[in-house]
Amino acid sequence: MARAALKDHQAAPARDLLLRAIEKDPKSAEAWEGLGFAYTRLDDHAKARDALERAASIDPDRPRVHSFLAYLAEKRGDKSTRVAELQK
Repeated sequence: MARAALKDHQAAPARDLLLRAIEKDPKSAEAWEGLGFAYTRLDDHAKARDALERAASIDPDRPRVHSFLAYLAEKRGDKSTRVAELQK
């Protein structure tokens, strides 16, 4: 349901669904990744980065997480972090 909400550009409902999913399974890298993307869509980049870093700490082999983190680094002008994330 959260994926469908994100695809329909309904980031706030997706965020709420993902927060509930994380309450049930706080070790779900997929849920943390989705939450990071939802927060990105909501222009809350600090929360997006926190969620994506949590996803990466659970499963460091998620390429989209590192792509999103690189995007956020670029938005804040942090070129070295952007490059580092893209190399993961």
